[in-house]
Amino acid sequence: MPGRHSGAVGSGVLLAWSLVAMRVDGQQPTDRVVSALQRVLVAEDARGTGAEGVAPLLDGLQSDDTLLRRVATRGIGRLQRPELVRGLIPLLDDPLPSVRAEAANAIAQGMSRVGRGLAAADPTQSSARAAQDAIIIALAGEQDLRVIDALAEALGRFPLADSTEARVAERAIRGRVVGVPTLGIVHGMYSLALMRRFTGGLSADGVTVLQRAVISAREPDVRRLAMLALGLVGGLDSATTLSASRDGDEQVRRLALAGRVEEQVVVAATAGRLLPVPAPGL
Repeated sequence: MPGRHSGAVGSGVLLAWSLVAMRVDGQQPTDRVVSALQRVLVAEDARGTGAEGVAPLLDGLQSDDTLLRRVATRGIGRLQRPELVRGLIPLLDDPLPSVRAEAANAIAQGMSRVGRGLAAADPTQSSARAAQDAIIIALAGEQDLRVIDALAEALGRFPLADSTEARVAERAIRGRVVGVPTLGIVHGMYSLALMRRFTGGLSADGVTVLQRAVISAREPDVRRLAMLALGLVGGLDSATTLSASRDGDEQVRRLALAGRVEEQVVVAATAGRLLPVPAPGL
């Protein structure tokens, strides 16, 4: 009778060859690399509880094969085990941009279960702070735009302890804005806005970055996310709302309408009366 992990091994072999076939760096994989990649995928699929534990994933982080490093990095992040995140920090300096971007995402994912209320002396909180500091340092020095986006998005997802940490994170993200904010920058700001009940709203400068994204960004995804973030922190001024109401993207226009309705309700409530809500499309 097949073992309980035989299905995972079989799928690991197929996926390993699929990944090898899709690689774009021109490297011809050796049998050793293919075998190691299979072990990594099986360990990831088993959530690190298989016969080899997390050893294949940790070994993969040290590989000289770029695909293997990237897949192992992703696998460590998906385990969501904070004690493993320190092993990912050196990969923020990897020569390959795709590995650095994967490391940023994996570090944030690995810390996603860390609570905000932990004592400073708690080992998990210490690991989270070390990882957060590493992301901030990497973000300040990164030159690849795709990696900057990944780092900014990852930093926004961190379980920041308080408003002080949130403002440090926000400054780090804002510091990498050149011209029109990109999707990763806006995503990082949006994530910070989502945590406003724990860490406070965005700064005035942060709101300005998002307003600029709504008015000037070419990609609809950027404008939509910026509108959502501004709605969360009450940053929709008249100029931004007017621009959004004339946007070529239907979702952006709907968000502008929702912002106007909310503003009217707030004003009416303050005046002691309730204004009628306009029908969609008006």
